[in-house]
Amino acid sequence: MAGKRRREEEIVAILREAEEGNVGVSEICRKHGIADVTFYKWRKRYGGVEKTEVRRLRELEKENTELKKALGEHVIMLNATKEHLKKGDGTSRGQGDRAHWGVEGHLAATGL
Repeated sequence: MAGKRRREEEIVAILREAEEGNVGVSEICRKHGIADVTFYKWRKRYGGVEKTEVRRLRELEKENTELKKALGEHVIMLNATKEHLKKGDGTSRGQGDRAHWGVEGHLAATGL
């Protein structure tokens, strides 16, 4: 099983097994095919965490990734709009029209 990537739930179950105290850490590591160092890294990261908390953590990490992506796309769009307004769009509309639409005011309020 060397090199096998384990799910967080499996890691927590292995840590719980060690907490029961029936066998030593070295025996648990042999049983599950992991190095002692790996066990202690897991314990440092997941010690005291329940399986349900691990699932919730994974869901939150996924949601966080999606939110970061959406924010990044929004910032790119705002920057493109800001550049477009700086250069002008080649139409006869003047500065007053842009102010009327409030785009520059919105960009200034967001710090862009």
